[in-house]
Amino acid sequence: MLKLSHSRIALGLILASAVALGYALYSQYFQNFHPCELCMFQRYGFVTVIALALLSFVKEPKLFVSLSSIALIITGLIAAYHFGIEQKWWIGFQTCSSPSKGGSTDDLLAEIMAAPVVRCDEATWFFLGLSMAGWNVFYSTVLGLAALVSNLRIKK
Repeated sequence: MLKLSHSRIALGLILASAVALGYALYSQYFQNFHPCELCMFQRYGFVTVIALALLSFVKEPKLFVSLSSIALIITGLIAAYHFGIEQKWWIGFQTCSSPSKGGSTDDLLAEIMAAPVVRCDEATWFFLGLSMAGWNVFYSTVLGLAALVSNLRIKK
């Protein structure tokens, strides 16, 4: 049986986050599913998980693996909020959330006209009846909780 260690949990968190980010980028660039603002927040969560898990190899492995696990759970909570918006359980952002590069008024207008309109309340991808945000609720929350509990059970 494989012995659990902080480094193995950290590697698992890095791999799980890289897979999620990889699929999100694949769906954006190869399937033309542009992310909304909440999708981007979930991506930032995965990047945070990777950064914290990498820090666990440098110092305080138990602390940084725990923080990485908590970051993954928070990513799952963001996905739950996003899924609730998609299901019309609550209202999401009410303002424009597209980033602007600035420049002249003509540049700004051209940028606005060329930008894809991506709403947080309209899912574009489904598998077995769940959107990507819906699947991410389970993926991130379950993996984050499992990693956190496993990490806390390791004795020095």
